[in-house]
Amino acid sequence: MWPAATRVILAKATARHEVTVHREGLRITCGTGDGQGSFCAIAGSSYEPELIWLLGQLQARDTFVDVGANIGIYSLHAARHLVGSGTVFSVEPNPEALRILSRNIEANNFSGTITPIHAAASRTTGQLYLTGTPTKWNSLQLHERPPGIPVKVTTVDEVLHDAEKRAHLHFLKIDAEGVETDVLAGASDSIQQSWPAIIFENSINRSAESPTAWLLARGYRIYAADNLGRLTEAASTNYAHHTNLVAIHPRSRVAINFAHQ
Repeated sequence: MWPAATRVILAKATARHEVTVHREGLRITCGTGDGQGSFCAIAGSSYEPELIWLLGQLQARDTFVDVGANIGIYSLHAARHLVGSGTVFSVEPNPEALRILSRNIEANNFSGTITPIHAAASRTTGQLYLTGTPTKWNSLQLHERPPGIPVKVTTVDEVLHDAEKRAHLHFLKIDAEGVETDVLAGASDSIQQSWPAIIFENSINRSAESPTAWLLARGYRIYAADNLGRLTEAASTNYAHHTNLVAIHPRSRVAINFAHQ
């Protein structure tokens, strides 16, 4: 059951089709419809404990890539820490989500920090087709053939074609509705150059290999965050669907910090 204050926010969002909330120094506009309204109620860094951990790790000049950025909860909070020194790339295929994301970027004066990218991320570049009702985000699916809205397909490696940005890639977040492994494959060059910490959704996998298997095979270790954003190594039997996990490689910058905590 949502708390009373949360129910009020959701009711306002439904009535207005959009609602703007102020959280932790940020101005965040949220849409309504399936998969959107709850963001209005939980738009702070406590929305996901992995975000609390991330914000404690970001440093000046860092590059953060947010795949499946949605309206920008991760991107906006990261930009607040990196404004004037770092870079955020926000990759989002849904045109309605991208519209609200772009509005949030402008409202918070983050245009110099966040680069919004209207695309889906995968293992190769190309084009897919988005079907469903744009305002009902839970209905959206990407397909290889029409009908649907054509959407550019990019890779994280293509997004980070700038060698300087790739060298400072220390954090990658992936929420790709079951194709996280494809996104990882399209980021393999960047990953092997800078070994970023990776926050990913352990959703029902639609790729041949699970994201955890892909990461473990490359030396990553898998962690789960508690409600305070503290990481504990997760045994493979504890990987639950639709939960976020954090992968850290021994060569990651945060692995060095983690060892001294």
